[in-house]
Amino acid sequence: MDLFDLVAKITLDSSEYEKGIKGAGEGIEGMSSKWAMAGKAAKIAGAATVAAVGASAVAVGNLAKKSIEAYSNYEQLAGGVEKIFDQANIEQIFADANNAYKNLNMSANEYLAAINQTGAAFAQTMGDQKGYDTAKTGMQAIADYASGTGRNLNELNDKYALITRSTSSYQSIADQFSGILPATSKGFLEQAQAAGFLSDSYSKLTDVPIDEYQEAVTKMLEKGVTDMGLYGNTAKEAATTIQGSLAMTKSAWENLVTGLADPNADLGQLMDNLVVAIVGENEGEGLLNQIIPAIERTMEGIGEVIEQAAPILAEHLPTLIEQVLPSLLNAATTLIAWLVQALPSLISVLVQQMPMIIQTLASALISLGGTLVSTGAELISNLASGIASAFDALRERVVSLARKIPTAIKNGVGNLRSIGLNLIEGLWKGIKEKFDSVIARDKALAAKRPETIKKVLGIASPSKVFEEVGKWIPEGLALGIESNLRPVQSAADAMVGVTAINPTFGNTGLLGATEGEFGRLTAILQEWLPQMSNLDIVMDTGALVGSLSRPIDNSLGTRQKNRERGNA
Repeated sequence: MDLFDLVAKITLDSSEYEKGIKGAGEGIEGMSSKWAMAGKAAKIAGAATVAAVGASAVAVGNLAKKSIEAYSNYEQLAGGVEKIFDQANIEQIFADANNAYKNLNMSANEYLAAINQTGAAFAQTMGDQKGYDTAKTGMQAIADYASGTGRNLNELNDKYALITRSTSSYQSIADQFSGILPATSKGFLEQAQAAGFLSDSYSKLTDVPIDEYQEAVTKMLEKGVTDMGLYGNTAKEAATTIQGSLAMTKSAWENLVTGLADPNADLGQLMDNLVVAIVGENEGEGLLNQIIPAIERTMEGIGEVIEQAAPILAEHLPTLIEQVLPSLLNAATTLIAWLVQALPSLISVLVQQMPMIIQTLASALISLGGTLVSTGAELISNLASGIASAFDALRERVVSLARKIPTAIKNGVGNLRSIGLNLIEGLWKGIKEKFDSVIARDKALAAKRPETIKKVLGIASPSKVFEEVGKWIPEGLALGIESNLRPVQSAADAMVGVTAINPTFGNTGLLGATEGEFGRLTAILQEWLPQMSNLDIVMDTGALVGSLSRPIDNSLGTRQKNRERGNA
């Protein structure tokens, strides 16, 4: 049994524990219903305890397993490179593979796999070094095309290997490189000849020798990417975009994992590459420098959303709390009661399983023997060597990162402060807007009341309602006077009747009156004349003579005008 099978056995094979837990669980289930839930909790907790005990071993074991698997793959790929390009500069190929994490968003293993796939055919047709250089150029163009268009890099590398195998395969695959390669064989031939990549002597693509065709396809790819403005786009995005820096960090990490099991790996350089991918080599580069601004923008966006949603939340929050709070309190109470009930059973199961746990671990450690010691020593030695060689570079990166953290925190606190202020201002703004709208509505209603009253009463300039009322005043006055003239006239007639004199006038008239009669007339006149100064005399025609004639005439004239106006 090797190391990893044994680790898996220790951490994952819990059959014996499950048997014990099952037995304990069955015993608990036989108890009263009050303890049924506690029994189930104890069973689950027992299994979780087994997994927790082996968590550390799993983490270290998985890392070691991945490291050995990656290095094993690397050995096979490196052996393929040495066989395919045995006459080429092998050291340069491996150097390009180690730098592919930032130039092509590929790990060293991914680069070697792709170069072996494509370069094998090229090396056979045009020689090892030229075949490698041509394949390298094509892969770089494809990486830039993929990063600029969002296409899958591995799929495009596969298509590149297929399209360069034969001239007859061009037209069926060319559509995979839309924008940088012509869609038809005829179009490709014409454009390649126009660019000077192929001789004008060829009338059709199938006449072109395979090595010339492979080189022409590669140059057309490079030209197409350059014309699109994407040349070097992969390295640019790796340093300045979230997706690119994340891909670079992933590739750098895979290289480090591979190097942990490689006795010849420069762990210091691999660690430094990972730090550069995370922190950046220059200002504004690296994964953190791309993520932190994105987080700040996200916080600002959340603040704006909260500011806009605050009035709505403030309006509905009381109702929501009223509806939800009782359920939450009931759930919390039930959970606490359940935990209290389950605790004794949980402790009992843990105590029962502890001997089995200790015995299993002890047996596993004993069976590992010297293999575990030697493997652990080698792994620790490699890690220590890599950490020591990368310490200075790592320290500088960590210091640089530490200096940036206060600024990021300060900005984050500022954003949170702004969010809080915006929340309060939003609540106040919502309340004020509602209050202002109520005041405005009342003002508008009050402003409409005079108009309503004027409309009901017909008030205008002049008022039709009061015009109709006023025109009857003079007429009523005239009727009142006319209806009361008869008593005045009767009183005057009575007075004359009481004081009537029937003198007998002769031919001499008044002079013929006796002295007694004249005296009586004089006495009557002296008594009544002063009083008659206040009376009006009615003529036989009905006309009035005296102080009332002019006012009455004016009143009657006004009445006549009003009648005429009403008729008009």
